[in-house]
Amino acid sequence: MFSVRSIEIDSAAYFIPVSSINKMRRDVLAGLEEARISSHPREARRRVHGPLPPYPVTTLDYRFNVSNSLARRFYERHGVALIEDAFELKRPRPPAVVMTSRHCIRRLLGACLRTKDGPRLPARLFIEHSGRTFALAFDCDACLMHVLTTR
Repeated sequence: MFSVRSIEIDSAAYFIPVSSINKMRRDVLAGLEEARISSHPREARRRVHGPLPPYPVTTLDYRFNVSNSLARRFYERHGVALIEDAFELKRPRPPAVVMTSRHCIRRLLGACLRTKDGPRLPARLFIEHSGRTFALAFDCDACLMHVLTTR
């Protein structure tokens, strides 16, 4: 935050211990920091009283990732009536969307349903990861792929 442009030592001593130089440096920096803070006093924050603005929705499902009491209290203070636990705390009943992506496996394989050319794939597609099977659902109008839990 501070830079030294020049140093002038007014002393008859030919040797000054490093510990003394370091102490002087710390003292000067502490004085500069104190002067900087006192020249720009901060106003104390005041708590705003009155109604809090409402949250845009009144129900939150597992996708809002509410996993602790502080998050739950925040949403409750802003008028949310129904709050589901996060996916990690309580798994929702399948099929539950665990990921939405613009990356589309159908398009990657050249089998996009928005085009007439290309191979046709089975109506239902699945992927496997770490021994778990996930179903894929496609929202072709929005060009989105959803990964769903199967059990």
